[in-house]
Amino acid sequence: MNHNTFGSIIRRESIILLFAFAVLPTTSCEKKVFNPEYAQSAFGLGLTVQANQNYYSHGDPVEFTLRIVNLTNEKKECLLSTSQLYDIMILDRDSVNVWQYGYRYAFTLAPQSFELQPHQQQVYTTVCQDTLSPGTYTTIGWFKIAPALRDTINFVVLSDANYK
Repeated sequence: MNHNTFGSIIRRESIILLFAFAVLPTTSCEKKVFNPEYAQSAFGLGLTVQANQNYYSHGDPVEFTLRIVNLTNEKKECLLSTSQLYDIMILDRDSVNVWQYGYRYAFTLAPQSFELQPHQQQVYTTVCQDTLSPGTYTTIGWFKIAPALRDTINFVVLSDANYK
């Protein structure tokens, strides 16, 4: 697990953007349902991130789905500085980064692009297999495009005794 504090993980350009939007974990646990209330940008794109459930037993994998959608009637070209399309970060109650998708893989530094037709959406799924300690976590999901799109959700890992 990566135990760097949120403020000291400025190693990638997208994290620098994210740092400006510090997220404070809360104790509430609300599943974000895919609906028109996207985290939006002026570029006409929307984003949601969701976990496959709100509560997990200690040791259960946590599955995340990110959706990006073109909210306009025009074709959109999305430019990326690397081959990494998105990233997901899990922060504990103290805003410590305990897992990050992008740290698990190597990505090429070649610029990439993709197009979204009007109202088209792309869906990406990834799983955190790390064993997370019981507690409340905040997840930040974002696409590595400019302007950066971000969304956050909370989920809870229960101790084995509390899961039944």
